[in-house]
Amino acid sequence: MASSSGGPRKRRPDFSCMEQPPLIKQLRGILSEYPDGGQILKELMQNADDAGASELKIMLESRRINRNLTDESPEYTKFFQAPALCIFNDAEFTEEDWRGIRMIYSSVKEEDSLKVGRFGLGFKSVFHMTDYPCVISGDTMLLIDPHRPAHEVNAKLKINEIHEIEGMETSDLLRAIGGKYGFDKSVVDKGYFRGTMFWFPLREKASQISEDVYDVGKVEKLFGSLSAESSSILIFLKSLVRLQLLKMSQSGNEEHVLRVHIQNEKEIQTSRQSFFSCVKSASSKQAVSCVFTMTIKEETATVTSKLTKWLVVNYCIVHNATNDFKRLIQSPKLGLSPCVGVAAKIEPFSAVDGHIFCFLPLPKEGSKLTGLPFHVNGFFALSQNRHHLKWETDDQDHQYVSDEILWNKKLLTEALPLAFQKALDTSISNADTYGNKASLVDGVYLWIPNLETVLDKWNLFFMTALQLFEDKNIVFCEHFNSWKRVSDAVFTTFSNLPHKFEFVKAPVRKAIGSCGQFPVVVPEHVFLTLNLLFGRQIIDISPLNFADILRNNATYKNMTDKDKQALVAYLTSERNIHTLEGLDLLLLASGEWGTFKHNGSTKYICSEIEVNMFQGSERIFIMPYARLDQCTKEAMHLICEQSKCIIVDDASAVHGTLCVYMKRVLHHVMDGFIIY
Repeated sequence: MASSSGGPRKRRPDFSCMEQPPLIKQLRGILSEYPDGGQILKELMQNADDAGASELKIMLESRRINRNLTDESPEYTKFFQAPALCIFNDAEFTEEDWRGIRMIYSSVKEEDSLKVGRFGLGFKSVFHMTDYPCVISGDTMLLIDPHRPAHEVNAKLKINEIHEIEGMETSDLLRAIGGKYGFDKSVVDKGYFRGTMFWFPLREKASQISEDVYDVGKVEKLFGSLSAESSSILIFLKSLVRLQLLKMSQSGNEEHVLRVHIQNEKEIQTSRQSFFSCVKSASSKQAVSCVFTMTIKEETATVTSKLTKWLVVNYCIVHNATNDFKRLIQSPKLGLSPCVGVAAKIEPFSAVDGHIFCFLPLPKEGSKLTGLPFHVNGFFALSQNRHHLKWETDDQDHQYVSDEILWNKKLLTEALPLAFQKALDTSISNADTYGNKASLVDGVYLWIPNLETVLDKWNLFFMTALQLFEDKNIVFCEHFNSWKRVSDAVFTTFSNLPHKFEFVKAPVRKAIGSCGQFPVVVPEHVFLTLNLLFGRQIIDISPLNFADILRNNATYKNMTDKDKQALVAYLTSERNIHTLEGLDLLLLASGEWGTFKHNGSTKYICSEIEVNMFQGSERIFIMPYARLDQCTKEAMHLICEQSKCIIVDDASAVHGTLCVYMKRVLHHVMDGFIIY
């Protein structure tokens, strides 16, 4: 065909596709990205959760089944060997799932921001343990053999046609899988299996895919790894409420290694479904959240049962996201959801080692992951193997960073703080509703970490989160049985108080409350954190500012003598008697409380016997030591050292006073006589 310009005819260049590495080489690459370990089982859990399953069972078939194969053995019997790992969930594969499981370095889930697991990569990590995975779901069976030519890798067949397939022996299939999760001959005849089952024969010798062999011991280690996280592994999932680990013994007995289930599963399923339905709704313009308590029951072979209760908050930021964050939320390239969550253990009451979840816990690497006393969850942008959050390195600091790194920053500084706010508000409200029992108050403070132990990027999150409470009631005042703002509280840490003055704490707090102030007691780490964030607003009690509180309100005068003695001991605990100036805290021998005046009239400290010599003049004497406790004695001694008091070791020092006193007595006596 001539060109339009009339010149010589032109032709198109030769086109070709890029050469792809063989499948086995690609699988080896994936295995190098996904290190062998407990994450394999988590990938299968995540896929079950994405599929909407409520139950997952993982069984180790430890018996040797169909292992003595020869060249004459049916071709597909190698898929039905044991020892093997058998996984069941009660959801069924969709057509998209069947397509997705056959994909590599891609996924049908990429368009769904609420799907976490990736059949495109995560599922392929099972090749650490097997060369021949088998999947059964609904009316279909899929046999994957990476060793075959590219166009024959995936053998897909209908269950009721198994007996018609060349190289398939039904008896070999049933010998291995028969009786497991309801799969039997009747299922083969009817051609339908309710749920999804994976069967992974363990690799017993090196292959082209991997040189690593997998034995029963390795699977038991995977079980141990998963069991270690069993009390928390279900808390952030979207649908799973039950998990079982089982082992088929050599004698054919089914042994329960672990049972985990959510006791209040119906309530949790309803809350989860409602939350994620709202998140999916394009019309939802308001922030979406749900709060629930989740009770998880664990049963193991050695422990009958163990209950753990969690307070869980799920939160999805929408309208209140910044413009930068909204851009990332709407980015089809990222395809991530701004859903986050936090969870704290409330029964048994104790802080946890804060773990990062992307719906399931990320691998524990290093001594700590966040340093927070609660777990955090989010659709984080993760490394390819789902082991790490993507985060800027020191070299990238203050330079251009990718949207994935920026996304993680936004989750930490915008989304997670709001989830934390909801959690802390809920904890405070619960405590208030049930009378502020000590355990509930402690449960509130459980959410607040010592910032010195929190890792840098999580420090950024928590400081942002706690600043949301700058003007909110966050500390408990037992005196008034109510929650107060940090700026209204008087913290009573007594941080510099010697141990021997322990007895003064309760009376001092009582005095602060009686004066209309709000005495607050918080754990040491909570005070350190609050002081770091709100230092300018915080008043921590000291003898000096305590004296000011007393001078501004005279209600302390109505306290008992014992309590007042404790106040004197505290006010002088730093060996400064000027804190007593103007306060009616000078205990006289008369039993009255005089006003302390540094330049006032002279007072005497004498023994009980000596004071008794001056009946009617007790007001010039300080209460005798014999009537005081040791700390009050020391306080009074200090007062005398630094003021106009005289310590009388013998009666001669009061001779002049005695003479005056005797003359006055004699005068009254003489007035009573008539002399003739």
